Amino acid sequence: MGPISVGRVRKVLLAIVLVVGCIASVVNAAADEALNARLTLTLSCNLDASDGEYFALMGAPVTFNFLVSNIGDAPITGISVDEPVLGHVGDIASLAPGESQELSAISESADGELKGHAAGKDPAGGSITASDALVLERYMADSFEDDPWVLKTSSKATAVPGDTITYTLKYGNQKDHIVEGAKVVDEFDSRVLEVVDAAGASVEAGRLMWVVGPGMNATEAPRTITYTMRLRSETPATIASALNVATISSEFDVDATDNTSRVSVAIDHYLGFTPPAPTAGSSAKSARKTVATPAEEPFLPYTGTDSRRLVITALLFAIVGGTLRRFGTTQEASA
Repeated sequence: MGPISVGRVRKVLLAIVLVVGCIASVVNAAADEALNARLTLTLSCNLDASDGEYFALMGAPVTFNFLVSNIGDAPITGISVDEPVLGHVGDIASLAPGESQELSAISESADGELKGHAAGKDPAGGSITASDALVLERYMADSFEDDPWVLKTSSKATAVPGDTITYTLKYGNQKDHIVEGAKVVDEFDSRVLEVVDAAGASVEAGRLMWVVGPGMNATEAPRTITYTMRLRSETPATIASALNVATISSEFDVDATDNTSRVSVAIDHYLGFTPPAPTAGSSAKSARKTVATPAEEPFLPYTGTDSRRLVITALLFAIVGGTLRRFGTTQEASA
């Protein structure tokens, strides 16, 4: 075997370096893929959210749930879950890819913004973290309770077509919470009534609406809305009354029994006269108004004492006539 040339040694060394480089690249790529460790944390509680916030009565226990999930391709170990207000929530030994585990904590005082934090280790010893937050607002008893009420009155109990009627709405709140956006709605029969002055309400067909508040609470005097409507001149005679229904509503109302008030104004279609009952096949609208007159007696030329005198006179004439006829007959016989 001849001596090995320097050129051949160089080629062998270069080939070895290239092979080692390829092997290292494959190992590093596999390691990078294996270390794709990802962690998520979802924080929630046992309450219903309103506009992204949670509300709880002061002193009421609230359960906070911390859902930790491994959404990567590598196992995560030594996971610790904490929250600044609640403190240390718990530990999770490990989570395999796709695995989840939930931890819980109960508090009667925690409020404001709560921030959950989870931290663990990937297979290479690197730190993997995740976080989430929620807002909880505590409130005193009754502070989020409304009890609005409404009472409606009218200026007339009876009206004739064409009359103007003034309505008054009085409303208030029997709780201490400030009503921020209560609504007062008045519904009416547009066949019978038309709006004269809506007092700032939005007007739709058969409907008036006012948005009242803020600042209405139990310590304030009731407020009023006064508006006017007209009884239509062409009101059908078959409609006997004009009915209005006023309703007040708010977001946290605890008692709806006093939220509605009704007013009915009688309609006098005949200006004080009572129409006759309609005959079969007719309607009250088509029946004509009649005025009763005294009953007339049949005509007699002689009544009472006059009739007796007439009878007596007739008898006397009959007697006289008979006597004269007999007298005449006697005279003829004697001749």
